Amino acid sequence: RLLRHFAQRDAKTRALAADKCKAELTASHAAEEGAEAHNQGDFTDGTLRREALRKEVIRARSSEREISLIALQRKVRASVLEENLVAQRDGKVGAKPRERVLRQLTREVDRLERTRQKRIEMAEKEMRRARTQWLNALSDHQSAFRAFHSGAKKNVRAVAKALVRRCEEIARS
Repeated sequence: RLLRHFAQRDAKTRALAADKCKAELTASHAAEEGAEAHNQGDFTDGTLRREALRKEVIRARSSEREISLIALQRKVRASVLEENLVAQRDGKVGAKPRERVLRQLTREVDRLERTRQKRIEMAEKEMRRARTQWLNALSDHQSAFRAFHSGAKKNVRAVAKALVRRCEEIARS
């Protein structure tokens, strides 16, 4: 029934396009003949004739495009209808197996999305852990650096005091 409907509609559309094309061509011929009869003595170089021919060619090309588009629409409609009929025959359109497959696909997509989200969270957690580890190492190094240098200063002061005492003892004796 649908095929008949589309075939009738395509036939009507083609007939309308052909009638439109014929009407445009006859109108352009009549306009051309009227223009030639009216301006026969005015223009000897045929500029009006060339202009009318140019317009006629443009109209013919546009109607040719319309007809080719109609044929393309007909082919697309037929292929869609054929796919729909095959799907209905195989039980894929509106059937329980299709709903089941759709549910399975949505579950799989949800599962993949959860695993992707988990991977992202794990990567962020690893980055945070590495950053805190680096900050802790930097803090430990800073503490050790201060401790070393403050200890070194104390040792230098102690050595300097001892040297001053030794020099004073030698000077007294």
